[in-house]
Order: sequence, then C-alpha cells, then structure tokens
Amino acid sequence: MVKRSLVALFLLISSLFGQTVTYDVSFGSLKGLGKAQATMTKEGEMYLLAIDAYALGVAGLLSQNRHDRYESKGVIKEGVFLPSLHTATTITDKKNVETRYIFDQQAHPVSYTHLA
Repeated sequence: MVKRSLVALFLLISSLFGQTVTYDVSFGSLKGLGKAQATMTKEGEMYLLAIDAYALGVAGLLSQNRHDRYESKGVIKEGVFLPSLHTATTITDKKNVETRYIFDQQAHPVSYTHLA
C-alpha cells in the first residue's frame, strides 16, 4: 500500500521540478500516521527525485520510528524518465537497510544490491 502511494506521489510531482511538496499520510479514517515529503530537481537532462516518509505518533511507536527514503537519479529523454540509480532506504530504531538498483540503459540489465 505504501509503495502504491509513493508511486502516486511521484506521478503527482513529476511536473514540479525544483519544488518540495509535503503530504499528511493517512489510512482510511486513521489520520496523522505520518508525513511524506517529495522533492524533484532538474539540471539539464539530469533529474533527482527524493521522497522521504516518516511514521508519526502511534504509527511511529509501533514501527520503531520508521523513516523510508526513496531516491531516483537519471536522465530525461523525450519526456521519459530513464533512471540510472534507484535507492530505497529504511531506517528504524533498530536497523538501517538500503537497497540499490543500478540501471544500464544501453545494455538493459539492472543490478541489485541489498545492504543490511
């Protein structure tokens, strides 16, 4: 569910280069579960998209103060985002896990690294 929300968040801000937007996270009638902040910057053909999501209140307590960060770097060609690196980081009170995906747009393989 969270990943779907983050994809929707990415689509919503894809035209907001250079701006930061902040969202309140809720699930159904449960309000105030967290905050999400998305920033997209563009320099020439290069882009950087960063999304930070924080659990707050009871959700923060139950998730050990979970903080998720998703970062995508790449180029924009003919209006299409072509990532070169995507990083997903999850930080809690007890662990820090990072997963990296490296894209080779020429040869088309994707390499995957999971760091715990």
